[in-house]
Amino acid sequence: MLNNHNKKLIIANWKMHKLISTAEKFVTNFSKHEISNVCDIVLCPPATLLQLVNEKFLNSSIKVGAQDCSAFSAIEGAFTGDISAEMLSDIGCEYVIIGHSERRKYHQESNALIKNKIINAHQANLTAIICVGETLQQREEGSYKQVISSALADSLPSTSNITNIVIAYEPVWAIGTGRTATIEQIEEMHQFLSKETLSRFAFSPKIIYGGSVNLENAQAILDISNVSGLLVGGASLDPEIFHKIIKIAER
Repeated sequence: MLNNHNKKLIIANWKMHKLISTAEKFVTNFSKHEISNVCDIVLCPPATLLQLVNEKFLNSSIKVGAQDCSAFSAIEGAFTGDISAEMLSDIGCEYVIIGHSERRKYHQESNALIKNKIINAHQANLTAIICVGETLQQREEGSYKQVISSALADSLPSTSNITNIVIAYEPVWAIGTGRTATIEQIEEMHQFLSKETLSRFAFSPKIIYGGSVNLENAQAILDISNVSGLLVGGASLDPEIFHKIIKIAER
């Protein structure tokens, strides 16, 4: 998957939400809205809904992404419960979220494990959406830049390039809490991430923001320099609200 570097990227992360019935209702209502090609739009439903969502938006500008992939094999193997990157590609995915803070927290995922997942995603021609962010303690003690710098250095493999990765800055303390980083904090970190990737890897990919993104703060966040788009959690579960956020990004 080659993402258009000049377009805003708006990603819906449904997390562990929706059954077939509610996903079908979302797709039906969301499809009533006209979606232009001004932005790249990606829906990331749970694995059980990937085929349904992909079939509904086949041959449209809406792309589908997964929320995780196996670190142990890009293809197949004796890894009960895992889903390989190739399987995701086979079902129609073009993107995959890797290293979300909830995976790091609840599944103790390390940077080394995340690196393996990214390598596997690239092998299957998926664009990896790599999540990085600091905890409230790391922010308050002033080590947040060092934490994120180390995460990038330890998790980005040599297969990375400007088109096959997207970096999502998500301060852990702002995810699902209703608390959003200030404009100044977001601008500081996106500038830092841009310079960091450029100096370490000789390229700067799309850098998007996530962390309690909603209809009220989307415009202000998108207006910040070096913000290439949004990773939307709870606000993406409502088709009307998510479409309104997309329209804001299209301005």
